[in-house]
Amino acid sequence: RYFWSQLYSSQQTQTQTQVAYETDIPLVFVPGMKGSHLSFPQTDTNNPTNTNTNQTKKKKNKRVWLTLGNLINFPPKPSDYPERSLALPLTYSPSSSAANATSDEQPLVQDRGPLVADGIVNHILELGKGIEYLPFYGHVTSHLSPQPRPTSTFDYDWRRSLPELTNDLHTFILTQYPGPQPVQILAHSMGGLLTYELLKRYPEKYSPGAVVVGVPFGTGIQYLQDLHRGY
Repeated sequence: RYFWSQLYSSQQTQTQTQVAYETDIPLVFVPGMKGSHLSFPQTDTNNPTNTNTNQTKKKKNKRVWLTLGNLINFPPKPSDYPERSLALPLTYSPSSSAANATSDEQPLVQDRGPLVADGIVNHILELGKGIEYLPFYGHVTSHLSPQPRPTSTFDYDWRRSLPELTNDLHTFILTQYPGPQPVQILAHSMGGLLTYELLKRYPEKYSPGAVVVGVPFGTGIQYLQDLHRGY
């Protein structure tokens, strides 16, 4: 009985895999909170006034999240240390999306600060040249690239508000797959909240549906510290 159950399970898996591989519907992976790197952009060059691109060398972004040193705070640094703090600035500016509105109508949006999203956190320890340890989302993204269907990953600044990030995700998807092309989403945790809102707003664009895992549809307290301090 065990043998036949395993054989049936194997056949079912092969059938499901075959069906998944036959679709040409794009798949977008949206990670959860803290699942995207945050970095200080490093755009300085040896000679900033030099317009010759052959002599311009772009420096690698300085990551603040996620690095093993910042995760365990080694060497020890205070929470407000510039290269450790992930706090957003407590300043607000008029939204650029409402440029034609009057001053009284323009909504204010919290300023972004110097940090930018810098890719999916595939591994907690990434030493370069393929040397990686402690998988984060690496076990997910490694299965995306071999698929014949179009796939994309959406990295984002998870400190921002949910409505803002929802708009950013939809804009990203429209840029990657414009027009009426339907899109399917695979999302985890906070990414599922963004996805849920998109499914309600644009049901035709996301008619293939979504797979969401570990989505906090309830509520809690601990996340308030995360949003305030960034870790």
